[in-house]
Amino acid sequence: MGGRSSAYNPASLVCVCRLDDYQQKGIPCLLESIAAERQIRPELSLDLIGPCSPRNATAITRIVASLGLAGAIALLGPMTRQQVMERLHGYAGLVMLGERETFGLVYAEAAVCGVPFVFLRNSGVDGHHFANVCGIGCDRMDVPTVRAAVRELLEQAPEIRRRIVAARGAGLLHTLTAAGQSKSYVQAVLSTLNLP
Repeated sequence: MGGRSSAYNPASLVCVCRLDDYQQKGIPCLLESIAAERQIRPELSLDLIGPCSPRNATAITRIVASLGLAGAIALLGPMTRQQVMERLHGYAGLVMLGERETFGLVYAEAAVCGVPFVFLRNSGVDGHHFANVCGIGCDRMDVPTVRAAVRELLEQAPEIRRRIVAARGAGLLHTLTAAGQSKSYVQAVLSTLNLP
């Protein structure tokens, strides 16, 4: 399964995760949801980025084949953070459905790049302000719910991108950048030391 062009494609999604944990990351449910949505959006595609052993790549490829998704799913393997950031602009959105997740840097990277995302509620970035600006919460991990979230992302992507640009312009996403993190850290230290 090869990769596609990094030029913007409004029918292309991406998932960036440790694919060796594909069950916990919700990949089977995501693939089934993509297969279901392709019934009305046959152009829909998904790139999977992340480390994956040959054994797990074979397991994912089997799921892809069983769902008739060959050609629609690209298993791209691991990439550097810079490579991921360069590619993110080309996708309509990021879909991350991992259960029992902590804050994932890839959500922040997507937000900084202006890319909307789907996240699983009660996991990952749920509860963070920027998730409400940049993302669509998925209430549970089942095919109808994930499919509905994917559909909403595809339909609302232009509007969400406008919201992200506005939030970035207003400084609401500054804490997601290196400079913003540094400033927050310094403020926290000064506050702890009771310094102005």
